[in-house]
Amino acid sequence: MDIHKSPPFYYSHITMNSNETVPIEVSKLSAKHEKFIVFSYWLSEQMKSGHENTSLEEMANIFSNTNEQIVFVDSFLADYKLIQNMYKKKVREMNKKSKINTVNEEQSQKKRGRKKKEVVDNRTEEEKLMDEIVAKAQEV
Repeated sequence: MDIHKSPPFYYSHITMNSNETVPIEVSKLSAKHEKFIVFSYWLSEQMKSGHENTSLEEMANIFSNTNEQIVFVDSFLADYKLIQNMYKKKVREMNKKSKINTVNEEQSQKKRGRKKKEVVDNRTEEEKLMDEIVAKAQEV
């Protein structure tokens, strides 16, 4: 399933009067969720750019000392706005490509304009031969 075409997310909301859960459609991520997604994007880009041989645990300093972990997270936070803009640009490009693909698929499925009428020749063989003879006589 394409991540950009996935159905909208739903949060369950418990009402005050009952224990019913009412789904609430969310069309945009909250700030903390977006920050996490942007971090994931940044991390994946880091893995692509020169850290192929390094494991995720080593690259993210998961089992390192606290100072190295702080430096790692600060390197993300220092460039957060730039990374966020790159992420949003990539999302727009992906959405644009998916829209172009769907438009191309729709156009290939639908033929525009009227259907052309088939020309049916109802003439007999004699009429066809007479027309041929007249056409040849006119050429001369």
